[in-house]
Order: sequence, then C-alpha cells, then structure tokens
Amino acid sequence: MAQAAPGATTYDMTCGVGADSIALGLAHMNTLSADMDMEHVQFARANLQHHQLPGHVILADAGLPAARTDLCLIDPDRRQEGKRLADPETWSPALSQALRVAASHAGACLKLAPALDPERLQAAEEACLPKDLPRRREWLSRKGELVEITLWTGLLATGKASERIATRLDGEGIEERIEGSPQRIAPLSDERAQAVKWIGDPDPALLRSGLLGNLAQEEGLAPLAAEIAYLGGQQRPSGRFLRLWQVLASSPLDRKHVRKMLGEHGVGPISVRKRGHSSTPEELERKFRGPGKDRGQLLIARLAGAHRAYLVEPCATNSEG
Repeated sequence: MAQAAPGATTYDMTCGVGADSIALGLAHMNTLSADMDMEHVQFARANLQHHQLPGHVILADAGLPAARTDLCLIDPDRRQEGKRLADPETWSPALSQALRVAASHAGACLKLAPALDPERLQAAEEACLPKDLPRRREWLSRKGELVEITLWTGLLATGKASERIATRLDGEGIEERIEGSPQRIAPLSDERAQAVKWIGDPDPALLRSGLLGNLAQEEGLAPLAAEIAYLGGQQRPSGRFLRLWQVLASSPLDRKHVRKMLGEHGVGPISVRKRGHSSTPEELERKFRGPGKDRGQLLIARLAGAHRAYLVEPCATNSEG
C-alpha cells in the first residue's frame, strides 16, 4: 500500500489490537484505525503508542465508514465463539458489505480467508463492484501453508496487467512471486509420466491461484496426470514454488515390484507422500517397506492408467517449508 500510494490517507477499518495499523504507521502511512470493540480500540491505541506512532483509533463499524480516506484496509472477523465461519456473508463485515465499502475508496485491500472458493469470490465481485474497477487477487502462503487471499482494488490494482498473483513467503525474508492469468497445460502420458527424472510438489498458493500451468510452462514441467498436482519433467527445474525430488527409480504400485525396486537400492523403512490414493501414508509405509536397511522416500501418484511408486531423493530448494 505504501509503495502503490505513498502519501495517501488510509483507513484500517477492522484494526483489532492494531497489528496492521502498526505496519502501516511504520511504513509512514497517514492512518486512521477503527474497531467495533472498545477493548480492541484501547489495545490498539496502547500498541501504537508503544511504537511511538499516532494513536488515531476510533470506535466504528467497518460497514459504515466514519471518515473519508483515499485507501481502506478491511480484514473481516471470520470467527464466532471461537469457530471459523465458512460462509463469507456471516463474516463481520459480510463479504458483500466489505466489497461495497471497498468500491467507495480510491483503493482498497481486503484480507480474506484462504479457503474462500475463487468462484464464489468472483461472483461476489461481479455483484458488488463496478465492472470498470481495477482489481486483482493474491494468494499468500507462509512456510508451505496457505494463509490468506488478498483482494486489491482501484488504485492498489491500477497499472497491473496480471489478474492473479501467487506469493510464497518462507518466514525468513525470502519471497517468490508468480503472476498472470491461469494457463492450462496438458498432463503427461502414462509412458512419459513413468519416465520422469524430477518431480515437484507445488506450493498451495500456486494451486489455489490457478497458476500451476503458468509455472509448469516456465519450468518445462507437466502434471503427472489429470487432477494430480505433482509436476514431472526430464530436466531439473529451478525449484520455485516447488518441493523438489530427484527420481531414482519407479515401479507399478504393487508389493512385489515396489519391494524389488527398494531392495535394489538397499532401502528398507520408507516415508510416503501420496496423491490420488485412498490409503493413509502410514498404511502404505507398512505395506511397502523394503528388504534393505537404509531409509528411503516414496512418492505415490495415481496416473491415468494405474498408481505408480517413485523412489525419490529430496533436493533443497527455497520452497522447502
């Protein structure tokens, strides 16, 4: 917000105890903060003062803006009596109400639940936002966990050609980003999927944003099968947005073939990661334990024809959670 609109006035409409207001203040944004709970208002004032920032915090409802500012920040309360509320119209403020408030500002940032269905968000935007209002969505992950969808509108989305963004934070200052409109990519044939030399497990921000195909095209990868998120290829990818493994060998997923493959590599105990298989990893680890002594790692994926087991070796990348 500070980069896109330096000097703009900002209204943190759902400030809680003031974490976002502090961040805005430290970024030298002229900020007014508000909350519906008087106790939160008092906490936010104290926290802002602790950081030697102006403590402009008022008691107000985010659905009924109490001041005019250039920008607004809305982070709806998504819990009731300690339980998460799945329906965005039960949030406080409701998603539709938050969108209408956003549309009344030159720019807005809405922090939304990571599990919010993109199609439902799209429908709410179409119902509540002017058609010509610039907007784009950002899916954020931290340490391998999807934590937020951010909707940017107006001034905060102007000049950005990309419809969607996936952003990965590792918690230690490393950030990766990919943006664009979703691109489709065909899965590998069974024959090619069985022969891949590298497999990547995508970050959840990449999956939920719909930008899996974009990264796959950049890296020369493709899904091992339709509806299976593992990406495979012959050349080592950069590892952006991926937990990466080198394939040592693969076999059909039956006990005889898997144990033979593991025995040839001296592997006994295994850890299993899987996609498209109904058994738990623990069940598969017991069933397919090899005859050797060394510990190994098995990836199991459902291909178009049958399940496949890949004996793999993990490779360090920036995307390791």
